[in-house]
Amino acid sequence: MPPYDLVVVGAGPTGATVAETAARTRGWRVLVVERRSHVAGNCYDATYPGTELLWHCYGPHYLRFTRPGTMAYVGMFTEWLPGNYVVRAEVDGVLVPMPINLETIELLYGQAPLDETSARELIAQDIVATPEPTDSEQFILSRAGRRLYEKLYANYTRKQWGRSAAELDPSVCGRIPIRFDRNPYYVDSPYQVMPRDGYTALFDRMLRSSPNIETVTDVDWTADRIHGRAATVFCGPLDEYFGHRLGPLPWRSLRFETEVVDQPWYQPCVQVNYPGVEPYTRKVEVKHVTRQVSGRTVVVTEYPSDVGDPYYPVPMKESRARYERYRKLTVRERESRQVFFAGRLGTYRYINTDEAIERARALADRLA
Repeated sequence: MPPYDLVVVGAGPTGATVAETAARTRGWRVLVVERRSHVAGNCYDATYPGTELLWHCYGPHYLRFTRPGTMAYVGMFTEWLPGNYVVRAEVDGVLVPMPINLETIELLYGQAPLDETSARELIAQDIVATPEPTDSEQFILSRAGRRLYEKLYANYTRKQWGRSAAELDPSVCGRIPIRFDRNPYYVDSPYQVMPRDGYTALFDRMLRSSPNIETVTDVDWTADRIHGRAATVFCGPLDEYFGHRLGPLPWRSLRFETEVVDQPWYQPCVQVNYPGVEPYTRKVEVKHVTRQVSGRTVVVTEYPSDVGDPYYPVPMKESRARYERYRKLTVRERESRQVFFAGRLGTYRYINTDEAIERARALADRLA
């Protein structure tokens, strides 16, 4: 009989939350197995070599909450900084707010000032009406019109996903709001924060919060599959668990180029998108949200790729069909081995960090 009540594969937000909740509320002995050399998953941040500056090693993470209870739970393991999540896009040499707001429309149409009524009237001439969009291109064309679609979405989406917006589910572009006000922030959630000491410190504290939790890193669970007495939670890529027996699921990865710039600031906000012909999609200067004070800064340029660690599931018709076949296999694993699949990779679903934590807490309660 294995000595652990619960085995959790993956030490990211989902794995850390499941482990902490099960150990605290049920007194379970939990083993957390992580393939990488660190905890926190893709939220991992660290001091950039040769500097005092914190950087997000796998791309930026903008933490938001819609439920105060979730924020209070995470707040047991961190103090907060106010979120400063402002994003702009460089279009024809001009930085415009992203998501689209009144200022974006003014700049790209060359008309100002606008209010909600005049802005809607202005873009109405470009809108391609589709009552029930079936892809991301139809979604944006029906809500923002062709000019804004071509300027902000068409090239960016193709670079980010390796496919045109017409090949992707409406949810891909639909995640980004279109506003007719002057809200400058990237997300709409009422609680926008950053862990004061960083994400790694946050999830490390979760995993160290109970003597019943043992965490091992640099271990590939798939090579020697240890199962928990009560349950196993798998947070890795769904298709990998099953040895890709039904074929690989489409995943999108990222490649990063990082440089230290010897000046206090490189750009006016944390993220600048590049929806043009350049091969990269965005430049990130995370110092805007960590609030560190320094005469130099770290800038990360992102290049999407089909090669590398999986970051994003690709929402489209073909991947949904293959996922559904894998989902049927997960039902058998749950019924025969008490294996539960969780997180963005384990459920092949694009979810934000707060959603991952909420789902993980619910799963831990379900297991108990």
